[in-house]
Amino acid sequence: MRLGEPLLIAAGRTPITPLADRALAEEVARGAGSYFEPVRETPGFANALHRLFGELRAASVTSAQLASAATDAKQRELAELYRRFVGTRVPFYDAGDAMAAPDAALLDDRAVLLRRPSGRSDSGVPSCRYTGKSPANGQLRNRRSGL
Repeated sequence: MRLGEPLLIAAGRTPITPLADRALAEEVARGAGSYFEPVRETPGFANALHRLFGELRAASVTSAQLASAATDAKQRELAELYRRFVGTRVPFYDAGDAMAAPDAALLDDRAVLLRRPSGRSDSGVPSCRYTGKSPANGQLRNRRSGL
């Protein structure tokens, strides 16, 4: 996450907690009209929107792309709700935004390669390496230091 964080901070964005992100989705849900009006106050609707918005963001779908793909009233309303959610989130960032923010052209191999010589990650969990075998024969093999 730290790779993209300086760029987001420089752009004036502040971190958002998962709870605050969910609250933004609930606020957008309460503003739903026409198609979703009967369910806009239900917690299940806000939760479903929050999950959908997270999936759309993870897939790098813009609100304009979603709107252009909408073919009926339900999809158009979802696209509008997503547009509002994305617009509300502009001043904030989360881990997903920070992971998407770094410009790969500015990074060198050492900044990207996170392998530890001992074969262990920072968390102490054994890392894996490519053995050159076919996937059926176990392409990845645990590499434990001291074994």
